[in-house]
Amino acid sequence: MLFGDVNVSRFPREKLKRLILSSPNLQRLLIEFATREMHTAQNQLSLLGNGSAEEKVAIFLVNWRNRLARSATNSQPVPLPMRRQDIADFLGLKLETVSRTLAKLEEKDVIRLLPKGVLLTGLERASLVTGRSC
Repeated sequence: MLFGDVNVSRFPREKLKRLILSSPNLQRLLIEFATREMHTAQNQLSLLGNGSAEEKVAIFLVNWRNRLARSATNSQPVPLPMRRQDIADFLGLKLETVSRTLAKLEEKDVIRLLPKGVLLTGLERASLVTGRSC
């Protein structure tokens, strides 16, 4: 599954450092990005240690959709470029548990599984993600 074109640039670290130091706006953006990433990592660690398989999968799907929010709306399918095994590894679950949990969430009509993604049809309203950081 492709998300779109990618451009890669490479330049010396010192040049990047000078650019960052010369631009307060860029400094602010980098701090905001780093803060969001640290918050996401904290939530991931908390999620791995707590919660049911349903909560873990539901929160993963909402977080993944939120991470892609710049390129997708709530009514659009969320692309899942990773295999279920990758999701299981990320969540500290077994492959079979992730597969059963996705099927259970679909039965509850809070997601709809698609060939290369998932449509979140009511996950935010489900009690699975209420009160949890997403």
